[in-house]
Amino acid sequence: MYAAGFISIEDIGRERVCILNQDGFTHLQEWISNFDGFWKTKLKNLETLLNKKK
Repeated sequence: MYAAGFISIEDIGRERVCILNQDGFTHLQEWISNFDGFWKTKLKNLETLLNKKK
C-alpha cells in the first residue's frame, strides 16, 4: 500500500501510524477510468448479441 502511494507511514515513538493518501486513490481512479469505455462497449455488444439469440 505504501509503495503504491495509498498510505504514508509516520513513526511516532514505538508506533507506526498509517495515514490514507487520497492522491493514491485519485491515480487509481484515473487508471480504472481508462477501461470504462472499453468495458461499456464490450458489454453493450454482448447485450446486443444475446438479444439477437432470443
